[in-house]
Amino acid sequence: MELTGQIAGAVTRRAVFRAPGASAASRRLDVGYGTDAAYVRPMGVSIASLAEANPGLDLRVHVFASSITDGDLARLRTLAEGRPGLEIVLYDVDAAVFGNLPILRRYPLAIYFRLLMPLVLPDLERLLYLDSDILCLGDLGPLADAAPEGEVAAVVSDVGKTPGNRMAALGMTGGRYFNSGVMLIRVPLWNSLQVSERTLHLLEETPARFLLPDQDALNLLLEGRLRYLPAAWNCMSLAPADVASAVLLHCAAHPKPWRAACGTPAQALYLGIEARTPWGGLPLEPPKDYQEARWFARKLFRTGELSQGLAWFARSGLMKFRRKVLGRGDA
Repeated sequence: MELTGQIAGAVTRRAVFRAPGASAASRRLDVGYGTDAAYVRPMGVSIASLAEANPGLDLRVHVFASSITDGDLARLRTLAEGRPGLEIVLYDVDAAVFGNLPILRRYPLAIYFRLLMPLVLPDLERLLYLDSDILCLGDLGPLADAAPEGEVAAVVSDVGKTPGNRMAALGMTGGRYFNSGVMLIRVPLWNSLQVSERTLHLLEETPARFLLPDQDALNLLLEGRLRYLPAAWNCMSLAPADVASAVLLHCAAHPKPWRAACGTPAQALYLGIEARTPWGGLPLEPPKDYQEARWFARKLFRTGELSQGLAWFARSGLMKFRRKVLGRGDA
């Protein structure tokens, strides 16, 4: 894909939101998010968590979005204007530029927007890319102060069976596999190596090879050119000791904490931060499929809401029948 030549028409800068007046902070960190309408809410909470945990740091947040409602646009403006030192730059993305790439049910096209960021922002020295389901619980100063090194990006190893399974499937021999939800990208080196273009070429040429599309491809291309950070910088564990030491908590598991079916400690953390944002008070999102409906039923059983639990358990069975037997959606 000749991505460099296509982004001029695919990405347009739409708006800049910031608080009036000058910030007193002496350091700045550029942060990037890629989203669509479904993930603007958690992204907004993620941005708020960055600002709350880093009052002495100027944050310029670059939001690449394919769709966003007027209501969420207004909330993003309110979020930025109420927090000195926070600037939100919104970019419209024409997702058609990624029309030839693999789309899996759990991964929307917005996962590829991170590949646009170094190309659209070539003058940056470093860019911290974050998934929208990440909460900041600590000081990002070490990333803002990090001296440029020879690595293309600083990342954190993935957890569980994923690294071993994916390295075996991809034929990787380096012994490490990272989670692409947190990447401190050294932009000049990334661009000089044409990482975005080469990643997209791999995905277009051999899509069936990649179970975790861009993450798999990035691991292949960047093997041996990465700096690995401690797990606290992309913590995917909800064990109390791990959460207590986390700088960036990645709510990677399903259901997500803004959904009614979530029953993990991450939900309380998430809702505590959300309550202090323009999204505070919004109802939790209802189950979207039969599996999530069953999780919600179990959660209701645990909290003693038996009648509601039974109702959702029955509904999950109906949703499963519609999908598996009738081939229809879960709703």
